[in-house]
Amino acid sequence: GNLKQFGAYSDPARDPRQHNISVVFTAEGLGTPQGGDDAARAALFSLNDLPVPLCFDHDRILEDYRKKVTGDG
Repeated sequence: GNLKQFGAYSDPARDPRQHNISVVFTAEGLGTPQGGDDAARAALFSLNDLPVPLCFDHDRILEDYRKKVTGDG
């Protein structure tokens, strides 16, 4: 495995329903993404071609990741 912890996000305002803490991991994926009972569909996107807006603070998480992998932050 190449599972690595990327960060933790805990701003109380990140989810209007309740205070959630997300621990974010990165890893290489295999196979083809498929929607399940929690999402009608799933897809892969380039970091430079992400759909917007994303729910909650997921756009911030992905922007933080983009900055890390490009050395831009």
